[in-house]
Amino acid sequence: MSGIESILSHIINDAEEEKQKILAEAKNKAKEIIDAANRKADEIKKDLHERAYEKAEDYKRRKISMAELDFKKEILTAKQKFINDAFDNALLFLKNMDRVKYIQYLRNSIIEAVDKGDEQIIVNSNDKNIISPEFLKDINVFLNSRGINANVTLSNETADISGGFIIKSDDVEIDNSFDTLIQNLREDLEIQVAQILFKS
Repeated sequence: MSGIESILSHIINDAEEEKQKILAEAKNKAKEIIDAANRKADEIKKDLHERAYEKAEDYKRRKISMAELDFKKEILTAKQKFINDAFDNALLFLKNMDRVKYIQYLRNSIIEAVDKGDEQIIVNSNDKNIISPEFLKDINVFLNSRGINANVTLSNETADISGGFIIKSDDVEIDNSFDTLIQNLREDLEIQVAQILFKS
């Protein structure tokens, strides 16, 4: 082999070695980059998965909380309806009282409500015929027997009430209508009624 050929062969061998070295380094570098990219991708996937899981769990918690809140609202609404119905039925019971019992109720309630003896009785238009002169005379006689100088009269006014009466003396009015009676009872007894209706 001539000197030139020897030098050329040496150069080719060195170049081949350098090529292989560069390729090996490139492969190693590429592998490092790929491995790093895969690790990063795995980290991103894991992070996304965790965040997606947390987001899903948070969504589930919020949905459950909203469902529980809606359920409680529905229960509260239903309970309130039952309570309303209970007092509405009580008012209906009073309004549907038979005539004899109703007249007796008015008599006893008016006697109990009279204080000075000069009161006027206000009723609805349907009850005007109940408060007859004989009815008032009976009340006044009874009150006089109890030491009250009574002259209870029927007012010319009528009241927009479902039943019962309003008693008036001078500028003072006391509402003994069924509507007010039930309302006052409701304020006093609503908690007790709820406990009776919904006791476990």
